[in-house]
Amino acid sequence: MKKKITFAGLLLICIMILSTISLTFGNFATATTGAANFLPNNFQPWADPKNTPPTLPLDTLNEIALSEEIADYITLVFIFQGYNNVEDIRNTNCDPATFKSTIGALSNYDKGVIYSKGHRTAYTHTCGNTHMGLIMHDNETSVADYEIGSLTSSKIKHAFIWHCETGIIPIGPNPDTCGYRGMPKAVTNNTSIAWWGTSGSQVYLGWNNTQVSGSPLPSGSPQYEWTLIGASSASYNYGDVAILYYGFAGSWGYSTADALIQLSYVLYGKSFADTSLAYWLVVYGNMYLGLP
Repeated sequence: MKKKITFAGLLLICIMILSTISLTFGNFATATTGAANFLPNNFQPWADPKNTPPTLPLDTLNEIALSEEIADYITLVFIFQGYNNVEDIRNTNCDPATFKSTIGALSNYDKGVIYSKGHRTAYTHTCGNTHMGLIMHDNETSVADYEIGSLTSSKIKHAFIWHCETGIIPIGPNPDTCGYRGMPKAVTNNTSIAWWGTSGSQVYLGWNNTQVSGSPLPSGSPQYEWTLIGASSASYNYGDVAILYYGFAGSWGYSTADALIQLSYVLYGKSFADTSLAYWLVVYGNMYLGLP
């Protein structure tokens, strides 16, 4: 299948020649900032395979290829930020042990940055309450919110978890006897992290199930290849959101709020608050912070 190339995709092509740059700089003893970019690339072909025919294709071969390209770009943004160590964990390397050890190691730095793109497990009821997990490459294993929460710390300053429903915090005791519930609190190790807050030293981005009325897309996180709802051009897809967010937050040094506003003017021709994206993408912590 021929892959659609957007203007953001052209940016990727221009920088792909740099993809052989070493991803490791410095060491844990002297590092200031560490970053991790996770891409399990577990293949989920249908949103609802029980329907005949299934309701909507999720991952396609194009989705996997586009995910690889955008992972290249985000990793390069982290490198160009001057971070002391950048870990790029993909495909078969993205297993529970590696995922957890990499996240745990980020707290050896003064500041930690996390990006992860993939799918979540169905809700599981552990300790009598709802918990969530991030699916690893093999599609048989996942890493639960309470496992992540036991490994992270307040040193995680910026996180974008592009998995379904990672902007949702379950109602009820948090943490419970297992640990943190919901990715916003687990990843930041912060039980009081605020929705669209204006203070603090952390920022977290994830997805909820609230979309613009009449959306043809299923709930959860969008896939990169899907056409952007309400965009000013049919050539734009959700992958452009990821590219532009990290371009504005990294190369231009914008805060999360300003990066979302600027990318919305590019993709929609209007401010973020007036777009369909604002119904779906959620920010916790201090929205006036960007990448450290």
